Amino acid sequence: MMKYLYTINKDMFSKIRFGISIILFGIIGLFLWKSFDIAEYREHHAQISSERLSIENKQIFEKEVHIRVSPEKEEWFIEYINWARKEIRIALYMFTLPSLMEALLRAKNRGVDVKIILEKNPYNAVSTNREASQFFRKNNISFYETDSSYFTFMHAKYMIIDDMWIISTGNWTRSTFSSNRDFFVFWENTIIMQDLKDLFERDLLDKAWNWHDSRILVWPTNARERILQFVHSSIHEIDIYMPELTDTGIIWELQKICSQGKMIHILLDQKTENMRKEESISHKWCPEIREMKHPSLHAKAIIVDKERAFIGSFNFTKNSLENNREIGIFIYWNSIKNIVNTFQKDWKKSVAF
Repeated sequence: MMKYLYTINKDMFSKIRFGISIILFGIIGLFLWKSFDIAEYREHHAQISSERLSIENKQIFEKEVHIRVSPEKEEWFIEYINWARKEIRIALYMFTLPSLMEALLRAKNRGVDVKIILEKNPYNAVSTNREASQFFRKNNISFYETDSSYFTFMHAKYMIIDDMWIISTGNWTRSTFSSNRDFFVFWENTIIMQDLKDLFERDLLDKAWNWHDSRILVWPTNARERILQFVHSSIHEIDIYMPELTDTGIIWELQKICSQGKMIHILLDQKTENMRKEESISHKWCPEIREMKHPSLHAKAIIVDKERAFIGSFNFTKNSLENNREIGIFIYWNSIKNIVNTFQKDWKKSVAF
């Protein structure tokens, strides 16, 4: 009997001791949690939410996102236009390639609803889109030249074909498909699709627009802040394609990141002579700067730690970051392998700045 009671008391004591341990650990955990700056944590979480996705979303990204690297002849692009059966929506800065004009005409003639927004006066090249404008008017293709009260230039480059959309760094010009380094991002995400359709319709009517999906970035909005958050999220290194790099705020932030011991590799276009006038861009603050000789650099992209990338129409200039209609997208993991490999090849072929 005594042995039985002793066994019961021993078991009860073990349970009581376990319960007290749980309570103590809970109190300690609560104390540590309260010691955090909760507001800062939430802000940080919100900041990285557009750069780091859940495992489920990662699988979706890897399954659906496709990237084409230019230069590559435009036949593959014409095939996408030939697939259209319902609608095509296009917003562009420059359109000069006759083969793509003809592809759009064929789409219109088979009953596809085609609408195009084109920059009215490209900088230092006001006659660039004249041939396209005349072609669209002659063939009764719905065509709109920008005259916006919300942005300076329509520098965005995106397209909607039925259930698919494309965001690119390149214009619809001969150089994009024959001599430029450019990227085309394809996806069928319906949320982003709806955002792009809404953006297109509002730009047609010259109405303000606010983006919804954090994976895309449309400006003029808070583009500068989002870009800076993205580059500061790096752990080891940043690789950058950027034809134009003159914005002093961006230059200063990249300098700060360099001073933290992180590697930054920047590829500039060899034709960008005004870069040489920027005293802030030199080997003194960030030695890994090179010029691309071939192909010509027109792509705009930021690769962070070889696992995240931002691709779009922007340049690192004040006008691009604050005044133009620009668009870009954050992409992740296996989806960016093509871009990472391309950058490494281009870096090896480039020359010292």
